[in-house]
Formats: sequence, structure tokens, C-alpha cells
Amino acid sequence: VAVKRITEIVQDILLLSEAEANALQFQPCSTDISKLCSDVIAMVVSSTGTQRNIELSIRENAINQAPVIDPKLVTYIITNLLDNALKYSNQDSKVEFFVDYTLNQITFSVKDEGIGISNEDLPHIFDSFYRANNVGNICGTGLGLAIVKQCVDLHKGEISVNSLIGNGTTFTVMLPLSN
Repeated sequence: VAVKRITEIVQDILLLSEAEANALQFQPCSTDISKLCSDVIAMVVSSTGTQRNIELSIRENAINQAPVIDPKLVTYIITNLLDNALKYSNQDSKVEFFVDYTLNQITFSVKDEGIGISNEDLPHIFDSFYRANNVGNICGTGLGLAIVKQCVDLHKGEISVNSLIGNGTTFTVMLPLSN
């Protein structure tokens, strides 16, 4: 477990360094969103060793073509948001993952019923190595959301967060599509 954790930390630091050095490549291609999301959920659930259910809901708005995104960067985004949702919420709570896309935009929302993020912490959560004051002894490096922000920026997208202490957090990522 310790070796796996150290490997993840090193990978996160390398990815963040690559992004900050403008070496992280944006490589969009037509992507099967259902498969990508299902694969990421399976990976997150198996890596956390949890038996928890992530409720996935995809609304495709009757579009007959796959969205053009960078699947590698979107995988980083979804993985980190789902990892955090599971990490900072109780075993018996629900994690919802909603995807909606149109011809022009794809939106990912991850909602948990966890510990929440205080208003004082919100302006800093995308800073490298920053961790909210209420995380207690929950393991983390403060790199996940910094990576998410870099990946969203490479897509020229936006990320927002809505959170209440003790009532959970919802992260919403909107990425423009260039089909």
C-alpha cells in the first residue's frame, strides 16, 4: 500500500510539473463518453478498494456523434474528482456523477455528501499542495485539484465548486467542444 501511494504521489508531481512547464499536450479526439466514464469509475473503485456505488447519469441530448475531447486529460479530471468525493465522504453516503453534452459543450458534475469545503478554503483549493483545514487525518497531497485545474485550462474550460461544511460538495467542469 505504501509503495502504491508513493508511486501515485510521484506520478501526480510529474504530471503537475509537466503541466506547469507547458509540456502537457492537449490531444483531442472523438471519444466514447459512456465507455470512458465507466472505465474511470471501475478504475477509481478498484484503486480505492471500496464497495461504494458511484451513480453515473449521462444525458446525450440526442447527439449522434461522440464529443471531441482529450480522453487522457478528462480521465485525470474525473479520476481526481471521484477520488476526492469518495475520500471525503462517509462509506454509506452517495456519490453522483452526472455528464451532459451538446454539440458545443460537455459538462461533468461530481456531487458528494461529504465533509464539505469552507468558504475560507475555497479560493485556494486549486493551488498545488493546498489542503483544506477540515481534512483532519484523511490522506492526501493537495495535488489532485491542481491537476484537475490544469487539465480543465488546457481544454479552455471552466470549473466551479459549490460546497457546504458537513453537507457535501459539487464540482462542475464545463469543457467547450470543437467537433
